[in-house]
Amino acid sequence: MQQQPRVQLSYQSATKPSESPQSKTRRARMEV
Repeated sequence: MQQQPRVQLSYQSATKPSESPQSKTRRARMEV
């Protein structure tokens, strides 16, 4: 249940071009 809200937050961050490199690292860690 705690993973669902966290994944959504990562998705929103990925939409931001300002945090493109950081958001990619967060998404990769969550996908692992």
